[in-house]
Parts: sequence; C-alpha cells; structure tokens
Amino acid sequence: MAISATSLNPDGFGWIVNADSANASGTEELKAAGGAGVSHYIEYISLTSKVAITATVKASSVEIFGPVEFTTSGGQIDIRFTRPVKVAANEGIDLLADSGQISCLIYGYTK
Repeated sequence: MAISATSLNPDGFGWIVNADSANASGTEELKAAGGAGVSHYIEYISLTSKVAITATVKASSVEIFGPVEFTTSGGQIDIRFTRPVKVAANEGIDLLADSGQISCLIYGYTK
C-alpha cells in the first residue's frame, strides 16, 4: 500500500492523522503505538473514496470501524464517537484496505 500519512498535534491538544492512498492494498499504520501503558483514544473517523473499495480502521487484530464497503461510485462516511474509543495500551492504529483509492482522517488524543 502506498499511503501518505500526515500527523499533526494542534496546539498540544491531541492529534490528527490525514492519510491518502491512490492504490491501497493491505494494512498500513496510521498512528504508531504510544508506548507501554499509553493508549490512543479515537474521537472521529472519516473515510472517503472515489472507487469501489472495502476499508477497516483497526488496532492490532481488533476492528474499530468497519469494514466499510464503498460502491463503484465511491462515497464518504463519517463517525464522531460520543465517547472516545480506547485502543489497548501500546497498540497503534491501522488502515486495512483491499485495492483502490482511499482517504482517511482520524483525530483523537493519547494518554
């Protein structure tokens, strides 16, 4: 998978990951593990595609969001969690996709 991910830490309040791939295929790390005893908390996920593709946001082998199946015309799906989703300590956040164009925006915090 050729994915380009940009991580931002806006004014020290959490993080934002903006990732895009023209031809996703497989698993790609979006946010590295925070370290021993440290967990990521996900507040928002957005997936966008212009083609038919299946995508899942996951941590290790646990699915956080998805699989989401886009039709041939693509689409967008956004989810804002009313309570942040806690990722197990010392685990990163990954995007799993089959084959095609996909964009992913995730934001949250780490503690």
